[in-house]
Amino acid sequence: MAATNPPPNNHCITKKPTYVDHNGFLMPFGFPAHNFSDALAYKPDENDLFVATYPKCGTTLTQHMIYIMLNNGVPIQSHEKLDQMFPHLEEVGSLYIKNSAAVKGGKRLIKTHLPYDMTPLSPCAKYIYVARN
Repeated sequence: MAATNPPPNNHCITKKPTYVDHNGFLMPFGFPAHNFSDALAYKPDENDLFVATYPKCGTTLTQHMIYIMLNNGVPIQSHEKLDQMFPHLEEVGSLYIKNSAAVKGGKRLIKTHLPYDMTPLSPCAKYIYVARN
């Protein structure tokens, strides 16, 4: 009897994320390109507090810690959403940030995964950068 190959193990097949090259920056597929371009032109002001991280490097933990510090130790409530408290600049664009982003503790909280040379900078804004090895 001839040996047969076992059926493929479908549990091991993983779908890799897809990206779109936007002027040399690999942007996750599904992010609106016009919001990305708009985000690069964003002009931060003195009330802006950025959480700038490489993806999957402690962004969510940092956002929760900042939220708690700005709200006298009170954590985010179950009816609140972290992505509404810290909108993702590249995903939503600057118009959303300026017009709709929530202000907590006197600060407009913004998340970004842009590299330093693409992050909108201002000496008036505050930046928390998370790095890990």
